[in-house]
Amino acid sequence: MKILITDIKLHPDQPLILDEYDVIRFKQNDIVNYLLKIAPTDIIDLKLSCSFSNEDWIQFYQLIGYSLQLFDDHEEISDEICERVRK
Repeated sequence: MKILITDIKLHPDQPLILDEYDVIRFKQNDIVNYLLKIAPTDIIDLKLSCSFSNEDWIQFYQLIGYSLQLFDDHEEISDEICERVRK
């Protein structure tokens, strides 16, 4: 049986957690967060200088522990994706 690439979710969703300030956010990946902290650039410079896919950015926002509110408010993230991560 062949699996079509369209049948595969390319990036898994990070679990949602409640932080110490009662903010719902994605569980951050400590390795990705560390790499971001030591990088010679910040997210804005990275966004402006690199042409990563929208799907990669969506996963990146989850891996760095974005709050669900910021994620929902992001203009490049569709309502369908926001609904999917809330399930």
